[in-house]
Amino acid sequence: MSCSYCYNHGHNRRTCSQLTVSLQKSADGGNAYAASMLANRGKGTGHSKESRQCSFCTKRGHDRRTCLVLKEYSSLSAHEVFEARQDIFERMSEQKISVGALVEFPIRKWQDSTNGYIDQKFIGLVTRIRWDEIDANTYNSRSCLLQVSYMLADGGTRTRHVQPPHEVLIKKDRADHAMAARVKAACSTVIGPADEPAMPAALTYKNCLKYAKTTIKESGRMAYQARVIDTIGGQERYEKLRELQEKQDKAE
Repeated sequence: MSCSYCYNHGHNRRTCSQLTVSLQKSADGGNAYAASMLANRGKGTGHSKESRQCSFCTKRGHDRRTCLVLKEYSSLSAHEVFEARQDIFERMSEQKISVGALVEFPIRKWQDSTNGYIDQKFIGLVTRIRWDEIDANTYNSRSCLLQVSYMLADGGTRTRHVQPPHEVLIKKDRADHAMAARVKAACSTVIGPADEPAMPAALTYKNCLKYAKTTIKESGRMAYQARVIDTIGGQERYEKLRELQEKQDKAE
């Protein structure tokens, strides 16, 4: 950390003692602007608390650091990620998928003789499982969670990300959905089971919370109401967060 006023390290402009002394001298000399700045020293932007606007919930009177709605939303999102990763870990275990498993997977290629695409089958060795990319949106999707190494006809090797078996990705209540058929067509099949996978670090709640916070931060300034309804369970949870927002408004 370095100060943009005195250029020394260990503090910033907001807490710079040299700037405070300079403002005090100007204020003592009758400078109203310096007096106003001095009165707001240590308060972030210099604006009063009432005029601050949270970049997450867009309400005034607080910022992201103290936003109760953001904290609750992060917790709800983290629990969804945690539950999804735990469930998919169990599904992977049931299918005997871990590093070292052999899987057969399709690669769609163009064939001139038929003037169309065909699915060519390859066999690959699972070298990594992308646990840190699993969330509630992984279900019923074409998520390529397995990193495999496979051999070509000319003896060369390639690395590719492929879908796990459909038993891992597709929920039972969506098994008859049209999307399920498309997902299933691109899924791999286990032909050489491996030992049960060890519990990865990505499955701890701490890592799930970190993932949730990063995802929320990267989602931009989209209103939290829309994010709640679109991604973590709809109107019921939105009402819960709205009640929390009203509680925060009363406290301020």
